[in-house]
Amino acid sequence: MGIHARFLASGVGPLIETIVAAGGDPGDFRTIVWEAAWSRGYDDVLVPAPAATLAVEAFVIVARSIDDKRSAIVVDIGTELWAVIARGAPPPAGARVRVSASGHNDAPWTLRVLERLSACIRMRFDLTTASHSARGWIDNLRDALETIRETEALNRQTIEAQRRALPPLVTVASVATDVDRWHRALKSRIEHEVVPTDAERDEFDRGSERVRKAILDACTGRRLERYRAELARLRDDLPALRAERERRIAVNDRISHAMTRLEAAWTASRAVTQRSMVMDRELDAIERAELPAEWIAPQAGERLPSFTELARTVGLLHALIPPRTHRILRGRSHTS
Repeated sequence: MGIHARFLASGVGPLIETIVAAGGDPGDFRTIVWEAAWSRGYDDVLVPAPAATLAVEAFVIVARSIDDKRSAIVVDIGTELWAVIARGAPPPAGARVRVSASGHNDAPWTLRVLERLSACIRMRFDLTTASHSARGWIDNLRDALETIRETEALNRQTIEAQRRALPPLVTVASVATDVDRWHRALKSRIEHEVVPTDAERDEFDRGSERVRKAILDACTGRRLERYRAELARLRDDLPALRAERERRIAVNDRISHAMTRLEAAWTASRAVTQRSMVMDRELDAIERAELPAEWIAPQAGERLPSFTELARTVGLLHALIPPRTHRILRGRSHTS
């Protein structure tokens, strides 16, 4: 979808005039802008007319401060280079920004930074291909990715060892199953323990119907009495049985939670490794496109960029490849 914008002028003259009017020295700003434009494949720089409805995402190519409230900035919107006077301090080259009208005559545009490169990478669109032919900064990024892959491989080994060390889940039957099991065991125990004595059997064999009925009633009475006693004991034991059941459930919950946490950690680690491989391919394209940049080594006490920071940076660098270069690279890949 095209950007419907009107243009006030072309070239960098308006930026230079604003810098001079503010009492500044433009120095080699004009040369830097044109070198950047040619390196991006453009032969002109356009000055858009502010419009309240106009807003577009772009990459900062060249920026310098005019005074403490304004900046002269050249941005690439993907199809054109725009030269704008924006409010605020200049964002770093390579940053992805949203360009919109500010409503102020002295600085008609506002740039909101959406993403920026790692502090370890500085874009230099003013450099010629010859002056940045040494691709040490890309090698540094590749080394950082390789270190991350090695670290993640060790992390996954540790995760797998922790997963193997987890105890198996313990069996926890349903309450109904447990009650039924306890009840059947109780009845079986009573049936085996409460049986007629030898004397009762002899008397039962020799006795009349009235004697036999009395012996059966006596056995039934003993069985019921024992059954009631066992039920009372079971009721007394229920709190302990319930506590044991809850303990087993809690053990299973801890094991399941630990397993879920380890699996999530393993999946996240694997995702980092897979993303780093994609980033390697993106770095290949960045190197072939000869993006001009340099590596700023962290000072003593400063940390190396995190993986998230590296992923964002490589993604931005890949997006910074000019569209025409993307087409050339795709054509080479199809013919190779």
